[in-house]
Amino acid sequence: MKNLIPIITLAFIMMSCNSALDGEGTATATQEYAVEGFDSAEINCNCDVTFIPSETSKVVVESHQNLIDNLDIRSKGRNLVLKEKTSVGDYDLYNVLIYFTPELDEIELNKQARMRISGTLKANEFSLDLNDQSSVSESFIDIKNFDLDLSEQSSARMSGTVIKLDVNTSNESRAELSDLQAVEVEFSTKDNSHLSIYAMKDLSGTASNNSQVSYKGDPNKNTTEKDRAFIRQN
Repeated sequence: MKNLIPIITLAFIMMSCNSALDGEGTATATQEYAVEGFDSAEINCNCDVTFIPSETSKVVVESHQNLIDNLDIRSKGRNLVLKEKTSVGDYDLYNVLIYFTPELDEIELNKQARMRISGTLKANEFSLDLNDQSSVSESFIDIKNFDLDLSEQSSARMSGTVIKLDVNTSNESRAELSDLQAVEVEFSTKDNSHLSIYAMKDLSGTASNNSQVSYKGDPNKNTTEKDRAFIRQN
């Protein structure tokens, strides 16, 4: 009986690993969803997400039909939530197009979601939170106050202009922001994470736990290095 318990546990783990849903048939299906206006978006899918500025809010999914049926899209108050009913494995196409209005001021990415922005994201205040190996690239922004948080091996590559940038990186995440011009930058890096930034006027923050910070520009500095971390000017 004692030997049976580890065998059952191992079998359960193997079944869990093989339970991902793969795309079936050709990936030519398209489904459009009308959604209420939203201020924030939470993305929980192993998909390619494109945010598109628009006068009206809607979501369009392009993929295999069974993967479209597997995606739960809901509006909770002013929060848009996308979540997979079953984790997704292999597929040929899995695109999610999110049309948003200027009220959007917060995005959270999870479950290896890959995000880009079509055109320019403009806002006075904006927050972007990346987790679970999610990523953002091909994204041009024009934001006054921008909060960016990366953890769990997530990554970001962004360009544009920011007045005040507050960025935090941890858990081996990587933020490539040398093409994002920021007047003021405040940062916190730790846990083997990497950050590259362009600080035009002021640069402040702490790098710790083997993290690395590189910066462009000649800003006023108020920075601290500890626990084998380093900060260098490019």
